[in-house]
Amino acid sequence: MLQSHRARTERRSGGSVAFVCIYKAGLDGFWLHRWLENKGIESHVVDAASIAAPRRKPRAKSDGIDGETLIRMLAAWRRGEPRVRKTMIELAWTWLRCQPDSALSRWFQDKVKGASARGKRVLIVALARKLLVALWRYVSAGVLPEGAVLKSAA
Repeated sequence: MLQSHRARTERRSGGSVAFVCIYKAGLDGFWLHRWLENKGIESHVVDAASIAAPRRKPRAKSDGIDGETLIRMLAAWRRGEPRVRKTMIELAWTWLRCQPDSALSRWFQDKVKGASARGKRVLIVALARKLLVALWRYVSAGVLPEGAVLKSAA
């Protein structure tokens, strides 16, 4: 079915197309992600609770509203919008506080010794990128970042 949609879209557009999938799922939604990736489709899984809801004009969340939000989030991520970059950097600082003995934290600490303020900013962005790759490996293949410690469920 996917191949027929791809072929039809390529005929209509006159060029090659790439499918990108983003969807909300709980812990059991990763089988679909792995299946899509194996079929050559870029796939992104988002926790339903992490989808932003408007604060000023609250409205009931629905799949349609969440779908629109997911598409905007994916587009923002692909464009490299500052909001997404800021979130990645905040995540990197949190990682340093919560996972001080991980290989990524040790890498950052080694590199940041003697660095200027500008050098530290450059390094935190580099850490954010490395962390994003490490977390993607964890989500997609179950490979825990080296030295990271998981807390048991309470």
